[in-house]
Amino acid sequence: MSDDTAPPRPRKFAHGIDVIETHRIADVIRRHGDRFLNRVYTPDEIAHCRGRIPELAVRFAAKEAVMKALGTGIRGVGWKDIEILPNRRGKPLVFLYGRGAKRAEEIELRGLEISMTHLADLAMASVVGERASPRPKTPAARRQRPPPHPGERPPMKLVTAAEMRQLEAAAIAAGSSEAQLMEEAGLAVAQESWMLLGTLEGRRILVLAGPGNNGGDGLVAARHLYDWGAEVAVYLPAGHRDESRCDELRAREVPLLMGEDDPDGAQLRARLEAADLVIDALFGIGQRLPLDPASPVGRALAALSAVRAGSYQPPKVVAVDLPTGLDSDSGAVDPLLVVPDMTVTFGLPKVGMYQAPGSDAVGRVQVIDIGIPKEALNAVALELITSRWVRQHLPARPADANKGTFGRVLVVGGSSRYRGAVLLAARGAYRAGAGLVTIAAAEDLAAGLAPALPEATGCRCPPPREAPSPPRLRRRSARSGPPPVRPSSAPASPSPMTPARSPGPPSPIPPIAPAASSSTPMRSTPSPPWTTPRPGSTRGPSSPPPRRDGAAPPHHHPRSPARPSRRRPHGRRALGCVVVLKGAHTVVAEPGGAAALCPFANPLLATAGSGDVLAGIIAGYLAQGADPFTAARLGVYLHAAVAEAAEPEFGRAGLLAGDIADRLPVSSGT
Repeated sequence: MSDDTAPPRPRKFAHGIDVIETHRIADVIRRHGDRFLNRVYTPDEIAHCRGRIPELAVRFAAKEAVMKALGTGIRGVGWKDIEILPNRRGKPLVFLYGRGAKRAEEIELRGLEISMTHLADLAMASVVGERASPRPKTPAARRQRPPPHPGERPPMKLVTAAEMRQLEAAAIAAGSSEAQLMEEAGLAVAQESWMLLGTLEGRRILVLAGPGNNGGDGLVAARHLYDWGAEVAVYLPAGHRDESRCDELRAREVPLLMGEDDPDGAQLRARLEAADLVIDALFGIGQRLPLDPASPVGRALAALSAVRAGSYQPPKVVAVDLPTGLDSDSGAVDPLLVVPDMTVTFGLPKVGMYQAPGSDAVGRVQVIDIGIPKEALNAVALELITSRWVRQHLPARPADANKGTFGRVLVVGGSSRYRGAVLLAARGAYRAGAGLVTIAAAEDLAAGLAPALPEATGCRCPPPREAPSPPRLRRRSARSGPPPVRPSSAPASPSPMTPARSPGPPSPIPPIAPAASSSTPMRSTPSPPWTTPRPGSTRGPSSPPPRRDGAAPPHHHPRSPARPSRRRPHGRRALGCVVVLKGAHTVVAEPGGAAALCPFANPLLATAGSGDVLAGIIAGYLAQGADPFTAARLGVYLHAAVAEAAEPEFGRAGLLAGDIADRLPVSSGT
């Protein structure tokens, strides 16, 4: 039979339909806010919907309908793999990315037509598309998955106040204006406020606006929120220098209350008690601490704090760029600061948001792009270590690997006082994925280590006077097999340990991972690629000097050890290596000037042996081929992520160093 006379191939269609109640989406957004939005919707969808619940609900239904048409369900395609946006005529179009595009290719889907509608209480979407062939039925076809990270995204940066001003100047030089930046910022604050409340109808919002640009952002937000249906009032404790912004609100008959017209604060208290939401737009990155409690701004903050403390249903608070009373560079907190539910920060997060005690004073942080040029962002040196970055840089684990593929680590130590240090470091290296870990300890201690970690091999460590240098230990451990550990009575003398590792692929010469509490003697070595000092040993000229009475300096957190300023990195340049400065929000810095900050500060890590485990984890990643700076960032993040994941189970105390090592593989899937 010729092709001309062959029967037509049967047409096959993919179709899906979904209906959802609008209030369900509103409830989820009210409970989870931006976490839900950022998980389900793309940035373009969020910008298009502008917080309108019906628009968000109908797109949720549309995504589920597309998943049904693709035949995958929510587990087979990511929410953001499907994007629903209108064309110029307003017709909704379906865009598929990642796993969605892969699935459409597998079933030879020629296109999707979508219809969406929403009423007051319901949102509905239907999807239909033509397929050129039946769905693949072989298991192999169903199991094919695209690479998890097709391309690296730029890391999240952290900026000081001075750097943020430079970025804003770069945006203006690139074609933006100060007014445009303020419009973008104010619109974002209004959108986030709407999402936080869930609905604006009948909601009372009070904007506390300062005299500067931060107050201007608040006035723009007030205008949008009024236009969207909220009951808005503005309180200006110290007036505002841009009367045009105030005139826009007066034209809408938005109440503007001046601090000078309310000397006893009665009007302010009445507005605060009636408010569902308060927007703190008093001071931003230009504020100077301490705040004056007798000033108009100080009195406004005191009134807000009193209302929140004494109300059965206190108003929610959104901070604009920074909470008033937070130093953007140091993280110092003024006693007048009111901790917000959310901080909407612009361009990039500020360093002070990730420095104790400021990290506990910002609530949930939402970073908003206001048009800073990417070229200017690349000049910022300090990065925030994120889970996305960690997933992109974890060493590959090929299926055809053997233990040699993942490198070897030599742990050197064995102080009679810190017997468990080498054991904890070795466990950390193994849990990080190292293929083989060898322990070199004084012989009188080695016998007790083998039963505790039988997976580790041993390397004879002679008495102190015969102690070999690290190169000799590497050569010894790289032989066909380290000699068995035999007991001895040789004493151990205190001497600091340093790691040594060259960046690059796994090498037959293993990295040395010193236990942080190690005291086995060694002769001097060249500068190591990384070291993990305690904060007290790296105090630099930028650290606040101690007071004779033992009290903390003003606006210095007593539980946060003084850290060398990243603008004067004396430690990392003097040592010529990567420095891991342990503490709340651990800092990782390298001699070239780049630095990274851990987003976590958890007291569960304040336990003996925690640093030994961290040293082993970093060595484990070095053994697998990571460069020192990458290995240190991976180790620091995952070490702290264990504590974050364990907090629901342990609370704020009780996690042991051994628990950190044993729980690391779970956190490595972050």
